[in-house]
Amino acid sequence: MKGSTRRAAALLVGAAVLLSATLVSEGFSRSFAGQREIGLYSAGVALSGTDDVTVVRPGSIPAFHPGSRVAVAAGKGASVAQLAARRQREWLAEGDVPGELTMFADLSRTSLLDLDTLLLPNGALLAGGSTNWRYVWPRDASFAAAALARTDHPANALDILLFLQSIQEADGSFHARYRPSGTGAVPDDRGIQQDGPGWVLWGVGQWFDASNEPPSARAELTTLRPLIRRSAAGLIKLLDPDTGLPPASSDYWERDESDLTLGAAAPILAGLRAAPALLTALGDRRLARQSRAAAQRLDASIHTYFGPRGYPRVITGNDRDAAIAFLMPPFADSARADVYRAWMSAGQEMRQPAGGLSPGVGWKKDGISWTPETALFALAAAASGESDLALSWVSWLDSHRTVLGSLPEKVTAHGRPAAVAPLAWTAALVVLTLDELEENGRLPAWPREGLLRTGT
Repeated sequence: MKGSTRRAAALLVGAAVLLSATLVSEGFSRSFAGQREIGLYSAGVALSGTDDVTVVRPGSIPAFHPGSRVAVAAGKGASVAQLAARRQREWLAEGDVPGELTMFADLSRTSLLDLDTLLLPNGALLAGGSTNWRYVWPRDASFAAAALARTDHPANALDILLFLQSIQEADGSFHARYRPSGTGAVPDDRGIQQDGPGWVLWGVGQWFDASNEPPSARAELTTLRPLIRRSAAGLIKLLDPDTGLPPASSDYWERDESDLTLGAAAPILAGLRAAPALLTALGDRRLARQSRAAAQRLDASIHTYFGPRGYPRVITGNDRDAAIAFLMPPFADSARADVYRAWMSAGQEMRQPAGGLSPGVGWKKDGISWTPETALFALAAAASGESDLALSWVSWLDSHRTVLGSLPEKVTAHGRPAAVAPLAWTAALVVLTLDELEENGRLPAWPREGLLRTGT
């Protein structure tokens, strides 16, 4: 597709997204008028002086120390809280805040502060503060590591990756989620998700590429040798010698699958693409060559088996889902024309009443927008040069935050934040999107007057 045509298409989609961010159509309003809405479980998270992550309930917002997620304490805890708040402000100032001089400054700062708050001292990155999210998902943690690395917090990113290394299975696989204690214990029987090592390798690659001191990063990379080798070797073994595809597996939808999904295959491809550079830097050229060959074969197989159907969620199906974005930049150097068309179509097919996206066309028809999928499309747009479309998605996300400025997991059909907030995956995706836009000079300097929702 020629550049001018692609840009025109992106502008049209971007305009539609901006319109839907402020207006809910009459027909949609009628369709979901009688449906019970999901509530907002938390408006945000807070730190006590002892590094405890607490949930901030809607309607009971505490006072925060300025520019931090540290709640003001009384009595003996006051000085400890002040020190914790100073530490968090200094942490933010030491790194980069993408879009700091634009209308997205508060969105960027708040997302970074939420990530820092959800990151425990042992490197465990909580997916959220609420009970059912207070675990470590390898996928969410990998994206958070990438976001922190690209905003000049490489030590925090390395801590996350080292934690993931400590809980990885011996064969290189990962369960869906883990307890944050670092014991490798899983909280339930969700089982192995084959996208895990793919995302972890991609996250390591993002951390390594973002380092400002290559010699130092190369030395630190050796501490991740077991994680990189186990992940790469495990992914290579998954590929069928005849088809070049991995077997069926649960993916980010986290449900049992009898057929291969793009949500399982594409992250494996992203990981195998990242592996050769990492393994070469470690001196393991043989495994690097094997990873490169496996990536090339899987890439061809995905296009052979998924491409003719328009890159659907399931290899035997027709409906697309958000995983089409996993074949776009930054997970690929560039997008094939047919992938780009499928991605653009999916962005329209998954649109929900409030303006965001559902996980997929085949997802239940409840009218709910999911922020991770919406932010994922924003990142793909930013990394693909579709800045207008990316800005429209980021604007939508910015306008659907909680009173504390945190990004919720969901937005109801009527535009209300719902479920848990913040969600680490969404926060990381937004930071990565803003970083992509800033790096490419595509963030317009539109300073917005007002006070930070973090307490200043």
